[in-house]
Amino acid sequence: MLVELELDELNQHEAMTAFVELLQSLVVNKITPIYELGHTPTEMPPWMDYLHRKVSSPYTHENIKLFVIRAIINTQQVFRSYAKFWFTPFIKFLVDCSIAQQDKLDYFSLDLVVLLLSWHLVAVPQVSETQLVTRLFENFMRRC
Repeated sequence: MLVELELDELNQHEAMTAFVELLQSLVVNKITPIYELGHTPTEMPPWMDYLHRKVSSPYTHENIKLFVIRAIINTQQVFRSYAKFWFTPFIKFLVDCSIAQQDKLDYFSLDLVVLLLSWHLVAVPQVSETQLVTRLFENFMRRC
């Protein structure tokens, strides 16, 4: 598989290309099912659940979360069917991480918001997430 990644610090990590290839191979080898639009899975595959717990955990170092989220951005077609599970952890990360405290918008945050917006047919925020989405919007407006 040929993997082309944007030139940023996370994508230049020596493990990123191999990790992205691994994630893509899980679909190619039919280890991870991809659902048609309108069909939503009720649970994530075990390997994806593990990554989800890492991104959601307050005990996971921010650098690990950045790496995993960048890999998900790089392989968004693998995660698209499971977007409803990722919406809340991604928004929480964007609101609470150290890059959210910067004065200017960064490429990572923009890429993640673009990913979330591109998943709008699969993952729509729930009413319970309204406050979280509002905090994200306020943060982005402040940084603009």
